[in-house]
Amino acid sequence: MQRMLFAGALGAVLVSMGVVRQSSLDGRLASLERAEGAAPRRDEALVRQIEHLARELEGLRRELDGAREDTGLALLLDARIAAVDAALADASELFVLQNNRLAEVGEQVGTLRATAATEARLEALEQGLEQRVTGLSQAVDATLQLAQETRARVERTEPSPSRRWCETLGPTVQLAGDTTVGSGVLLESRALGDGTFETLLLTCWHVVRDIQAGNSQPDGPVPVAIYSPDGSRATTSAAVVAANVDIDACLLRLRSKEAVRHGARLPSRATLAASNVYDQVVAVGCPLGNDPIPTLGNLSSLHHMVDGNEFWMISAPTYIGNSGGGIYAAGSHHLLGLFSKIYTHGSIRPVIVPHMGLVTPLAEVYDWLEERSVARVIESEDGTAQIVVGG
Repeated sequence: MQRMLFAGALGAVLVSMGVVRQSSLDGRLASLERAEGAAPRRDEALVRQIEHLARELEGLRRELDGAREDTGLALLLDARIAAVDAALADASELFVLQNNRLAEVGEQVGTLRATAATEARLEALEQGLEQRVTGLSQAVDATLQLAQETRARVERTEPSPSRRWCETLGPTVQLAGDTTVGSGVLLESRALGDGTFETLLLTCWHVVRDIQAGNSQPDGPVPVAIYSPDGSRATTSAAVVAANVDIDACLLRLRSKEAVRHGARLPSRATLAASNVYDQVVAVGCPLGNDPIPTLGNLSSLHHMVDGNEFWMISAPTYIGNSGGGIYAAGSHHLLGLFSKIYTHGSIRPVIVPHMGLVTPLAEVYDWLEERSVARVIESEDGTAQIVVGG
């Protein structure tokens, strides 16, 4: 608002100065035109008269020199010479007066010209000032736009708490059996032709294996607890679609009459390939049967081999029950992988090392799903992706 007031006030001053300066300049130019119009011109007839009288006077003097013996003629010539001499003096005086007048007018015209030039320079300076003010205004506008863009980037980089919950904790579910508990990640729901919705769920194979091993139906549905922002939760079940023991991944599917409110955002392969060590990540899971808990850390390694398979390592604290939970990019909240294993130290009394967790990269999951024709991975130009089973 202050910038607008400043620009408006300065603009008004410039307009006022421009009006006054233009009026003054117009007056100066009008005076110059009047002075030049009123200035006397060189009288060519007077010049010719002076030249004629001078020649006549010279001729009379030569005649006088030749007629000195004729007294009467000499007197006539003397009288004629005096008359011509007087006429010549009058003409010369008039000529001098005209020259003086022309000099005065020339001086006035020169002054007016100098003033007009000064006014023109002032006008040019004012135009330059106006251009600088315009440039300043544009610079201020550009700065404001930059500030807005920076604020928007900050907001994207530092999401609000509600957005953090919806994009990381909301998609996190608890998978629990009689003797074991783990985590999973809901993907975005997809409408089916019959009016129902399909929601895919990613988790680790060992979580599903342990839950089904303790159930009376080994291949039966897997219990799923879905959470709401108010802390409440709804229970449902999901069916196993496919599993991969080597990369410790499992795809499940649940169907419902309504879409699941919160699903994880999947990145394209190119987005995943841009990940680097030191990138900040958020690990979200249900350790020891708790509601979803986020912990913050970094990517520690992108090439950690276990039994011939490649895993990522993270420094975000994790514990038993985090298995199957999501590992998210801290800024964009894209799902990067599934938490798979926790490091332990010692064999007699193994001690858990919570800041050395292993993650199944999502790119490995994509490859498995497509190579085994389990599902298609559809990538978009905005750097996101979608997993579609069948259809």
